[in-house]
Amino acid sequence: MLQKCLTTTKQAPKSMVGSWRGKDAGKDSDKKYDWLYMDVKKDGSFEMIDVEAANPVGKGYFYGEVDAKKATITIHTIYDEDYTEGGLADWWKLDKVDKINFNVRGDMLILSHRGKQIRFIRSE
Repeated sequence: MLQKCLTTTKQAPKSMVGSWRGKDAGKDSDKKYDWLYMDVKKDGSFEMIDVEAANPVGKGYFYGEVDAKKATITIHTIYDEDYTEGGLADWWKLDKVDKINFNVRGDMLILSHRGKQIRFIRSE
């Protein structure tokens, strides 16, 4: 079970809440992320799973004031015996608490950090 982040009580944007299936790394890349699944709860907590290998990839919280001009949000990653450092942090060179860019366009969610991008499609 995820522990509540002590630094804020704010939630993730409503547009991010739900289940998401990875798609790709953007129009300029042929890298596919269709093996990635992410679930974002109302309280901002999230978990990412590699559905092909049935392995956890990352968990934590999306929270804080959304900077609409920069389209950024805070991500707080949590590591424990099931979610070790690697996966999510290695892909994006994330600090434990960091800012990432996000954009929700209809049923597509785009997350990016330091030039790396993952696009998700809303899943039912």
